[in-house]
Formats: sequence, C-alpha cells, structure tokens
Amino acid sequence: MPVDIKNIVLDRDGTIIRDKHYLHDPDEVELLPGSAEALAKLNKKGLKLFVATNQSGIGRGYFREQDYRAVQRELDSQLAAHGARISGSVFCPHAPEASCPCRKPGTKMWTELKQKFGLHEAETVVIGDKRSDILFGRNSGLALCILVLTGHGAEEARKAGLVPQEKEIGQVRSGSREDPDFVAPDLAAACGFLMNI
Repeated sequence: MPVDIKNIVLDRDGTIIRDKHYLHDPDEVELLPGSAEALAKLNKKGLKLFVATNQSGIGRGYFREQDYRAVQRELDSQLAAHGARISGSVFCPHAPEASCPCRKPGTKMWTELKQKFGLHEAETVVIGDKRSDILFGRNSGLALCILVLTGHGAEEARKAGLVPQEKEIGQVRSGSREDPDFVAPDLAAACGFLMNI
C-alpha cells in the first residue's frame, strides 16, 4: 500500500459534481454532497488536486471550448468557497471516434499534468466514476485507482461484478487491471480513506 501520496487526479462529472450530460452552463454546476469539504481536507493535509476530464461535447459540436472553461471557473469558485483548490485542469475536447491519445483511458492528459507540474506516478492517485478513469490510471502507472459509486460508478461496478460496501471504502482483489484498487460510495469516502493511509 503506497503511503507517500501527494497528488490526486480527479474526474469531474459524476465524481466532484453531478453529471448533467454535456454540461456547458455554469449555472448548472452542482457539487456532489460532501465533495468540496473532503477536497479541502486533502488540501489542508498538503495534497495537490488536479482534474482530468473527457469533454466530447466539444468535439461533437454540442458546446464550445469557452463553455467548458466557464464551467471550470464556476467549479473552481464553488470549491474555493469551501476552502478547496484545484492546482490544474486538463481536458480532452475530442469525440470518441477521433481516437485521440488524450481521451481517457489514453494517457496524454496525465503526461501533460506530469510535465507541467512535476508529478510522479508513485505519488499520484486517480479517482473517477468510470472504468475509463481506472484504465487511465493503470495506463499511466499511477499508484492507486479508486472508483466512486456516484455518477456512472454504481452501474460500472455492477457491470464489472464488483460488490461494493454501502457506507465505506472496500478493497477490490480481482487481479484484473481494468478493476479499481478500491471502490468508494462517494468522493468524501475516498478522500477520507486517503487521509488515513
């Protein structure tokens, strides 16, 4: 079990905020319960937070890059009101059929964060609500991969045959690289776990 965790790479929609299907209106940004407070605690412990998010709505023509950036600014503002700070954000603007290297589970977003902020795989955890987030972490060689059951997480866990704990984080011992190391009910539970390892 790695104990020298310094960085958390977070999915955005369904992990930090409610997934609203091609979110492009800042007024629709809604933090998931307890997420901001949990992230603030990680910040206070000295951990740095980053966001890596697939935004195929840009590539599909549903909204513009400036709409994504407006949503991100609103997220940053709401988190700041709770004492949480995102150190950096990266996004993939491409539709799935573009087969780009940045769309999770591709690793280009990790490479960008790593180079810009001097991050190290052994010190970094990924948290997300999809198996693509988990594979992104695996493909990038990150220390731990945590699936949350918010957003698409419960359905993803069901499809994978994982039996998560209802109120606390549970370790997964499947041996499949597509499965997370841990399953958590939500971001607050995942952060609480990371505070204590």
